[in-house]
Amino acid sequence: MSSASLESPANGATGVNPGGLVLNWSDSAYATSYDVYVDNVLRTNVTVSQWTVSPQLAQGSHTWKVLAKNNAGAVTSPTWGFSAAVGPPAAPVSPTPANNAMLTVQPTKLDWADSLGAENYDVYVGTNPTPVRVTASEINVAPADGVRLWRVVANNVNGSTSGAQWQYTLDRTAPTAAYGGQQPAGGATLLDFTVTYSDATTSVDVSSIGSGDISYVVENDDTATATKPTYLGDGRLAVLISEPDAAGGTINIVDESGGLRPVDLPVTVVDIEGAADDTIVYVSLTDGARGIGSVQADAASPAALPLTEGLNDHDPTVSPDGTQIAFIRTETGDDGKEVNTLLTTDIAGGIEVPIIASPRDGVLRSPAWSPDGGRLVVSMTTTGSDGVDIEQVFVIDPAIGAIQVTDDEGAKPEAVWISDGEIAYRLVIDDERNGQIFRVDAPAAG
Repeated sequence: MSSASLESPANGATGVNPGGLVLNWSDSAYATSYDVYVDNVLRTNVTVSQWTVSPQLAQGSHTWKVLAKNNAGAVTSPTWGFSAAVGPPAAPVSPTPANNAMLTVQPTKLDWADSLGAENYDVYVGTNPTPVRVTASEINVAPADGVRLWRVVANNVNGSTSGAQWQYTLDRTAPTAAYGGQQPAGGATLLDFTVTYSDATTSVDVSSIGSGDISYVVENDDTATATKPTYLGDGRLAVLISEPDAAGGTINIVDESGGLRPVDLPVTVVDIEGAADDTIVYVSLTDGARGIGSVQADAASPAALPLTEGLNDHDPTVSPDGTQIAFIRTETGDDGKEVNTLLTTDIAGGIEVPIIASPRDGVLRSPAWSPDGGRLVVSMTTTGSDGVDIEQVFVIDPAIGAIQVTDDEGAKPEAVWISDGEIAYRLVIDDERNGQIFRVDAPAAG
């Protein structure tokens, strides 16, 4: 077995940067591993012909050598020397919040990636010329709304390196909107109107929606009614068009020019939802049975694809990534009482997964996915011993189960996610179905 032939850093080299320093040597014939010595101290044993020095060496003179080893013994290389000199640190990068980010939630800290060779950092916040010095690559903040500037300078004994000037905009107040007051003329097929949005935080005022803003597509009159508009992308909508007093209708695609294209299916459709890849999820009604299926909006010959197996499946809601649906199945038990079950299944086809069932004669309705697609919110109604209906909102978390998030009296027919941590629901306050909107915190995901 021959000795290892040292390669770099070269013997007698000066000004070697110790940051990320790699010792390299050529392979030794028949060697199975190598002992690496730095400053006459065994630092590691490796099976390849290089090693990244860690921890980083201090400035000054250093020596190194390598022992090639196998079962028969070891052969040492010559000892080489070099001089390490630390230069200025690397520039700070990868800010959080990201540069030019628009935030609606106040950040509690600013951070960035560690800079190679940095011993500390000077953080300049806003226009304040006096920095805050920190040793970790983060700083706590509590900014007010507005455009916020910040910059980080990495320091060590050999110099300083500044990062770029970063900024983010914090805006926790919704803009105001003023309608231009335009009214449609009798018999007109277009309505031009303006809505001016004013944002005091960002000083951005936008007058939106110009000529030909709203196009007449389907008139809701005594011959046809258009409901359930669902955006498909590329300027297209899917709408459900039905005749007066009809149990359901047909799906129609509305293109950018306002043209209608019916999607001919051998079923009566009573509800639609949009999904991914031009897929429309629908609820059909056939001989009193409700079922859920899907159809491709762009198909030359649309085909109905059943998605669920029940005789009374309804209230589908599509997951944020467009790959799953949650829905409610209503079944009647031997005692004549109805049970509602919340289930999920893949839009591409798959096994139905029961999530939660209501008590006997209880009602589940209006499921909705959380923005991250990991949880569901649903309204559940039961009848108390006094005969009074009690409806509350529940969050369904697969890792935890059903968690009740409301306890006030009154019907709560709809609940939606504002964010992954907050839910809004409508509380009916009188017999005429007048209501109020409330917010409630959602439990943390399990």
